[in-house]
Amino acid sequence: AILQLSEEELLTAEWLPNGIRPGDFPDGQHCQLTLSGSNMWLGTTSHLKESYDEFINMIQNAKRFIFIENQYFSTDVPSHSKECGHEHDRTSQLYSGAKNVIGKVLMDRIKRAALAKEHFSVVVIIPLATEPGSFYPNLRGTYCFEEAIDDFWRAEKLQSDRKDYFSFFFLANAVAAPVGMQGPGNAFYGIFMHTKVIVVDDEVAYIGSANINDRSLLGNRDAEVGVTVRGGSYPRELRETLLDSQLGGPGKVDTSRFASSVGAVAKANADELRRTMGISFPDGTVTSKNNGTIDLFGMENLINHAPNREAALKYPLSRVVGGGGGSDHFEWFVVPDDHFEPPKLQGTLFPWSRSIWGMPQLTSIAQIFSNELNYVERPEESSTELGPVLQADKPLFL
Repeated sequence: AILQLSEEELLTAEWLPNGIRPGDFPDGQHCQLTLSGSNMWLGTTSHLKESYDEFINMIQNAKRFIFIENQYFSTDVPSHSKECGHEHDRTSQLYSGAKNVIGKVLMDRIKRAALAKEHFSVVVIIPLATEPGSFYPNLRGTYCFEEAIDDFWRAEKLQSDRKDYFSFFFLANAVAAPVGMQGPGNAFYGIFMHTKVIVVDDEVAYIGSANINDRSLLGNRDAEVGVTVRGGSYPRELRETLLDSQLGGPGKVDTSRFASSVGAVAKANADELRRTMGISFPDGTVTSKNNGTIDLFGMENLINHAPNREAALKYPLSRVVGGGGGSDHFEWFVVPDDHFEPPKLQGTLFPWSRSIWGMPQLTSIAQIFSNELNYVERPEESSTELGPVLQADKPLFL
């Protein structure tokens, strides 16, 4: 590193790979460090929210496409359904209270592109499930964002396909389950991801530790660090490196039709999973020889589910299978078959939807208000046809 003291007597560092001198940097490439966090963690005189400002700037100035891969998508998005409203006694408990506007800024950019019929699209890759404390708020962020986008398409009577402009995806895999590991049969499991990456137009990229949630972005909580790279080949190479592995090889992405080309591979994987294992993404069902077709119980129409309906994979096991929990053991969802045909997948990418498991795998609706999120039952306050209303013992700490 080259170290120097500035006029303000702040120590700065310019990190160089071995064997490269300052004059050897590619023309037009610029790297900038971004910091976020409270002054308690950073030792600064005030809070910093550089990651938040950088995310907003990148999204607002995107011209062709946005690629986001993040552990979370916890951002409040206005939506008017019962599932996304804050007034219903059950779904209001799922409201994270997120104050960051990443979702709103992203939605505004998508709306502008759709109305102007721009060649523009957004791909967001998230885990199928997260760890317990952020599980439902994260699901709510994705659910309400997608719902609001669909509502906009209907309200504006747009003829274009929404999925050409925006889609959520998740990572998962299906493999042969051997004898002794619940086999023989086929096994499905979600892949938990810890990535925090944004690439815009293959011209600018952020990589660092900042999640899309209030803790990372608003500057009054966790300390985060990241690097934004503008120009040069790195933004494209970063995006290609991630997607090539997730799509099963290079050459499958057309950035002029970014979301639809990524979606085509994800849909092919979903079709293969349905053919070989009976798991239907994004329809939200599992079909087996013995049990017929069973709902996965997505967040959609949550308040209409009867409390005693059985799920294909009971909660909280579904969250562990989805990749969002289980530090001391490994779980997967196995379809037993002595003469099984393992799925032939192209990578590990699948289409996310509001109907698939996350919230879903419940033995009863009341389980979504388990002590996992510090909820307690107070039957003396009120009740509905679905049972007692449950109130938060303390607010979610996200």
